[in-house]
Amino acid sequence: MKRKSKWLLVVFAMIFALGITGMTGCGSEDDQTEASATWGDNYAALIESGEARDFSEYDDMKAELDGFREESGAFYVYVMSPTEDGEIVLECEDPDEVPFFITVDGSEEPDDWGVDYGWEIQFSESWNGEPAAARSAWNDSEEEQCWSGFAPVYDSEGNVVCILGVDFPCTEVIADYPEWNRDSDEWNGFEDEIEGDVPQEVQDMMDNVTGLADKYAKILSGE
Repeated sequence: MKRKSKWLLVVFAMIFALGITGMTGCGSEDDQTEASATWGDNYAALIESGEARDFSEYDDMKAELDGFREESGAFYVYVMSPTEDGEIVLECEDPDEVPFFITVDGSEEPDDWGVDYGWEIQFSESWNGEPAAARSAWNDSEEEQCWSGFAPVYDSEGNVVCILGVDFPCTEVIADYPEWNRDSDEWNGFEDEIEGDVPQEVQDMMDNVTGLADKYAKILSGE
C-alpha cells in the first residue's frame, strides 16, 4: 500500500506540474506582445494612431517622463519627433534642418502637442544615434538657466522613434561663463561647431546632461 501511495503521489505531482505549465503558457498572443512592449513601441503606436494626447497609453507614458524629471532634478523631460510637411513622422532619413515637434512632455505645465521646436544640430545628432548636448545654455527665467541634452529612443526592433530631451539647471555654472548662454549679450555665438576651448565646468555640464538623457532614453528603449 505504501509503495502504491508513493507512485500515486508522483503521478499527481506530475499532473499538477503540467497543469501549472499549461496555465503559464495560456493567454492570447496579443496579451503577451502587449506585456513585452517597450515605451518606444508604445510611442510608435501613439504616433501611428493620430490620437495625440487622447491615446490610451498617453497618461502612463507622460507619467514615466515625470518620474525621470523628479528623480533627476531636471526642469523638463520630453520627447520630440521630426516632421515632414508639418506632420510628425517615425522615419526620417535626413533629419538635417527638419523641424522637430514636441509630443510627450513630462512637465508640470506641458507644452501643447505638436509645438514646433525648430531644428538644432543636436537634434539630428541624437536622431542619428549619438547622444548630444546643445552648444549653449538658455534662460528658463530671469534667474534660472538650463542646458539641454538629447538621446535617441528606440522601439524593440531597433528603430529610432523619437529623441528624449532633458533640460537641466546650470545657473551656477553660467554665472561664471555668460558667454555660453545664448540669451546673454556676451554669447559666443556657437551653434553648430564649437570653435575654441570649452571650460572644464562647462564641459562637465554638457557631459552631465547628455548622460542623463542617454540614461533615460535607454530605459525607454527597454535596455
